[in-house]
Formats: sequence, structure tokens, C-alpha cells
Amino acid sequence: MLNLGSNAGLQTLRQIAMDRSSAYRLEALESITAAARSEEAVSVARMLLRDDDFEICLAAYEQLRKLDDISITREAIDRSFYLEQVVRTEHKVIFAFRSGQPRIVLFSAPIYCNRGIFVQSPDGEITIDAPVNQGTVSIIRTHPKRPSVIAQMKSSYELADIIRKFCTEPVIEDEKGRGGLGVSYADMIALLKQMCDKGAIDAEFRAGPMPKIGINIKK
Repeated sequence: MLNLGSNAGLQTLRQIAMDRSSAYRLEALESITAAARSEEAVSVARMLLRDDDFEICLAAYEQLRKLDDISITREAIDRSFYLEQVVRTEHKVIFAFRSGQPRIVLFSAPIYCNRGIFVQSPDGEITIDAPVNQGTVSIIRTHPKRPSVIAQMKSSYELADIIRKFCTEPVIEDEKGRGGLGVSYADMIALLKQMCDKGAIDAEFRAGPMPKIGINIKK
């Protein structure tokens, strides 16, 4: 009915999307996004961002992203990945997409790391040091091939700022700008998981599925 220009079915789809006992919530949300007016779709998706079920919240985020809604802030980190933040959710989650377009999404932003923490990657190349009595976080990277070369920067306790400074490429010599430490996307999401596991961040870390790799076997 929506595809025919009638809004008569919109209320039913809205009820299904909001019904926590329904098995068709995702299909209803996708139908609303695909066929209803954008303001109607945005209204429903924004409400579902606060759903108790994180899978529904994640689906609502995806639909709002398609609609280019202002509830999602997005910035490109050196053409490597997107850092996105979503406010007003019931879930404080750091979600990393490992297939398709690389994205780190902070749900219930802004998210802050705790004071009095020290986290180091297993290979010792990346370190976060946040003493209790300091107002800034020290982020440190040891050169992977020259251990004697160490780069260090200061960051606020806001996680987005830490990610930004870790993953922005260093400034090339003789060029002006505010560079970072050049940490890769894969290393950053591994460090975020480690920080959540150790209680350095009061948030849950989740990651999307790995990309599917097809194998052709010739007979």
C-alpha cells in the first residue's frame, strides 16, 4: 500500500516494528524506510534506537544512516574508516564493522575512558596511559621496525578523540597539520576490545561478521 502511495498500512507497520514480541520487526522497519516518507521513517527509526534489543537498535542505526539523518555524526579518518557516533540509545556499545565499509560506531556517545588506566597491546606497540591525577591521556606508539623510535601524543578522555589521534596518519616532514600516530583500523579495534575487556571503558565491545570469502573448486 505504501508503494501505491497510500499511508493506510503505515500504522500497522509501525505497530509491528514497535512490538517486542513480533518476529517481523526488522522487516517492518525496512519496509517503512523503503516506502514511507522520509520524516515518517526517521521518526520510527529514532524511537527504535532506544529499544532494549541491541539488534533492533543496530538496524535502526543502519536505516538512519541510509536516510542521512542528523542523529548520526560521521567523520572520515584518513580515508581508512569512518568514525560515527549515535546519541540517545539504551546501549553503550562500541561496534566495529569488519566487512563492507570499515566503521567504528559509538552508541550512546560521547563515550569516555576511565581514569587510572594503563592498557598496552600484546605486541607492546600501542599504549594508553591515563593516570588518576592527570587531566589528559597519553597515547603512545612504538615504531614496529625501530623499537627505539617512540611517538607520543596527549588526548582528552573522550574515546572519539583517542581514536582520531591514534589512527590519523602522521604529518609528513615539512608539511603543516595536526597528524596522529598512524595506527591501523585492525589494530585500533583490537585495542578497543582490550580496553572494554579490562574495564578501561564502561562500554560493551561488539564486532560485525568477517567478510565471506567464496572458494571456487574446479572439478
